[in-house]
Amino acid sequence: MYFSAWWSADGITLAGALDLENNPRKGADACYGLSPAQMVTWIQDFSDTYVSKTSRYPVIYMTKSWWEQCTGDSVAFGSTNPLWIAHPGTSLAGHLPQGWKTATFWQYALSGSNPGDQDYFIGDSAALKSFARG
Repeated sequence: MYFSAWWSADGITLAGALDLENNPRKGADACYGLSPAQMVTWIQDFSDTYVSKTSRYPVIYMTKSWWEQCTGDSVAFGSTNPLWIAHPGTSLAGHLPQGWKTATFWQYALSGSNPGDQDYFIGDSAALKSFARG
């Protein structure tokens, strides 16, 4: 949790994100060999540890399909952890995992006018500053 030491409620620095994606090793299990119950426990431990160090919950980044496969579509984090959903497209309708009513960030494209993934904060600049303060 080295990176947790660098977060501050300065209105500029965003909370850390737990990036949950398929195992990148060829032929490896997408869920890193964990059952859905084990994955939920692992995510809960990460989240609790992050909260203990920063007094705020980490953002959870994932695709809906990964979440369904690897956590069994758990509803355990929707009321605490902000969601950063990866769903290239023009709408999030029908693409939020169970437990979340909305996303905080949306990765809407894999490339675009800026280098790399294209992401959007769902809110105005005042809401983003408030989110950064924690």
